[in-house]
Amino acid sequence: MTCIVAIETQDNNAVIAGDFCGSDGFKKGNVTSPKIFKHSGMIFGYTSSFRFGQIIEHILDDNTLYPPSDATKTYEWLVRNFIPKLQKSLKDEEYQGGGDAICIINAQVWQIQSDFSVIRPETGVCAVGSGEYHALSSILTNILLNNDGELPINAVQANYFVLMAYKVTAACVTSVSEKFSLMEFRK
Repeated sequence: MTCIVAIETQDNNAVIAGDFCGSDGFKKGNVTSPKIFKHSGMIFGYTSSFRFGQIIEHILDDNTLYPPSDATKTYEWLVRNFIPKLQKSLKDEEYQGGGDAICIINAQVWQIQSDFSVIRPETGVCAVGSGEYHALSSILTNILLNNDGELPINAVQANYFVLMAYKVTAACVTSVSEKFSLMEFRK
């Protein structure tokens, strides 16, 4: 259906991007609503199902979601607080299953897997969706070639790596569009 990517930067910020492609595997077209959005002090990007993302963006109660300001407590908060609220919202909306998403909290990149597992990639780079392998390869290659394996220095460099990733991924994966939106998380 799509490709969502996120990159942490050395200056303690992060960048997330999502393409506009809607696809069923046989046909594709761009949609008008972005697959990345701000919610309760976090930034999300989703794939798997438009409905999955719509529930997070518009139905999940943001009046009870307060991410910790202490970044060391983010993992526990996601597992103990956020995931149960997300599961409840999905159940209340009679949505079966989960979806793949990326969440940025406190400039940290987190992946929410379809079984509601929460992981943080050691590389600081994450991609989900049908183009994830191509996008990860492109971004990690740029990091190796331009930064000796270190994360991008700042959002400007991360934005460039994202642009290159979408050019490569859209050229190789039929369910990914070169048109994408991007958001920066700045501390």
